[in-house]
Amino acid sequence: MKLDRDSQPRSPSWPPPEAGGGDASSSGAGLSGCDVEHGSMAKRPVAAGWGRRSVRCVWNALLIVGFYAAYAVIRNTQGGRISPAREARALDHGLAVLDLERRLGLDHETTVQGLFLRVPVLMKASNIFYATAHFTVTAGVLLALTVAGGRRHARWRNILGLATAVALVGFAVYPTMPPRLLPDHPALIDTLSVVGGFWSFQTPVIERIADPYAAIPSLHIVWAMWCTCAMWSRLGRVWMRAAALAYPVATSVVVVATANHYLLDVLAGLTVFAGAWLAVRALDSARWAPSRFRSSSSSNPVTSGPGAGEVACRQ
Repeated sequence: MKLDRDSQPRSPSWPPPEAGGGDASSSGAGLSGCDVEHGSMAKRPVAAGWGRRSVRCVWNALLIVGFYAAYAVIRNTQGGRISPAREARALDHGLAVLDLERRLGLDHETTVQGLFLRVPVLMKASNIFYATAHFTVTAGVLLALTVAGGRRHARWRNILGLATAVALVGFAVYPTMPPRLLPDHPALIDTLSVVGGFWSFQTPVIERIADPYAAIPSLHIVWAMWCTCAMWSRLGRVWMRAAALAYPVATSVVVVATANHYLLDVLAGLTVFAGAWLAVRALDSARWAPSRFRSSSSSNPVTSGPGAGEVACRQ
């Protein structure tokens, strides 16, 4: 007996592919379209990622060049750093800082340096630390954040830029003679010149590019605090976090032991960093508040009805 098509028992493969309006891949396109779309989004070209990193690197390099140009302008104010007028202002400001320290009981620079001079190896190591860590550690942290990218990189880059800009303004409006150059501090010496290290302020290249009166606030402290805070959440091991905490502490001691900064310079550097951090966080909170509101308002997507599948797919 011959059975017609409607009377045949239907198997899971019924109807055959040609009866379904196309092959199996086309019949399942409606269900797998979201997966295909997400797969293509996940497999972004590697070149695009490196392109974004390159743009960030170039942008950061331009910022560095811009800040150094501003630093050079400040250094050359009033006819250059050898200008008698600027030197006189720096001396007056240095004596004012020293007088304030004496009133507050914070004039311990001679004591700190005396302790280090008792151990010449420690003093020389401090000179090398002062001359190298300030730039190498900061550059390394900035490079790591640049490669990682994301909102975290933007936030910490802005904090570094704002804090550095405030410090440059301080150098411009309040040039200050460091303790090693003060005539009222005969007990203090320029350890980079007397004890030695990789370079001193009399090295021709350093003499041309450095500003001897850029003392307050201490940019060494500003950058050291920035390095620790910027990398803190990325440091998973205890010893890494201990080293990160020790870095600004060691920097604070070294800048005083080498007589390049007053204790008040250290406090000023901490204040500048804290102010920049608070300001950038406040700006970020104001900027991202609308997006967080939109995100919370869409936290209850449509789970039934005509658009349910499309909403679930996009999520």
